[in-house]
Amino acid sequence: MKPVRPRPHAVGMRAAFCESPTPGGGETIVSALWFLLLSWAALRARALPRLLIYLGVVTGVAGILSVLALTDLTAVYALGLIIWFVWLGIVMLRTSPVSAA
Repeated sequence: MKPVRPRPHAVGMRAAFCESPTPGGGETIVSALWFLLLSWAALRARALPRLLIYLGVVTGVAGILSVLALTDLTAVYALGLIIWFVWLGIVMLRTSPVSAA
């Protein structure tokens, strides 16, 4: 039986995804931009506590900078995500839903 060799383009794609020069890459920038836009919208609508909004801004900026220049900010971005989501969940559980009528 002849051994199965991977196709050349599959090896190249695997190498491109596994050997990224920065942790995160594209999805980190997209989620960091999402955090910035969401925080900006919440600030304009006054829908969330101000400290939570500012944490979202700091988290978004740290995420963008961790990919572009300062990889040391990856830990700040990761911890910011965890704290932000937990805090948002607590805020959402404590507020009563508003009727759309």
